[in-house]
Amino acid sequence: MRRLLVLAVAAAVLWFARVPVMLALGHWLIEEDPLAPADAIVVLGGAPVERAPLGARLLREGWAPRLVFTGEIPDERLRVYGIERTDAALGRDAARLDSTGLNRVTLIEEGTSTAEEAQAVRRFCAENSLSRVIVVTTEFHTRRAGRVFRKALEPGVEVIMRAAPGRDYDPDKWWESEAGLIMVNNECMKTLYYALRKP
Repeated sequence: MRRLLVLAVAAAVLWFARVPVMLALGHWLIEEDPLAPADAIVVLGGAPVERAPLGARLLREGWAPRLVFTGEIPDERLRVYGIERTDAALGRDAARLDSTGLNRVTLIEEGTSTAEEAQAVRRFCAENSLSRVIVVTTEFHTRRAGRVFRKALEPGVEVIMRAAPGRDYDPDKWWESEAGLIMVNNECMKTLYYALRKP
């Protein structure tokens, strides 16, 4: 009976604490740095409609002289219509909609994961003698991406993470939608994977 009582109390505590815990998790995934002038703004592949506008705005505001888009995964939906576009090209196209000067845009059509994109950006920084980059990604991806990029680029290149609002992600109620549940689950699993894997 004592064990059953302990289990019942523990279950009740978990039930009543579920919302604060989920709120904390939703906000914990977001980790943004203060802005500072940089050598380039790097917009990661995936979600170009969310990420590219922030990259374009930072370029217009003068935080860096160039805008870089990464990612090589082609969009399967566009392939149906015979259109070949990598993640990097889709980011550039979304920036074009935002009237960004394409003469200051560079494509790095490499990377099928955050780690691969970080390595591609590391090579780009070395080739162009960059010392500080602003990395733009969707808000729920900032904590993990920040750790991956700092591990790949620092101490030679300083990394500033900036969070683009996600259309399907609300840190205050992510558990109320299927998209939010999938995003948080995937991000937690990937964070654990990157923490445990060997360098």
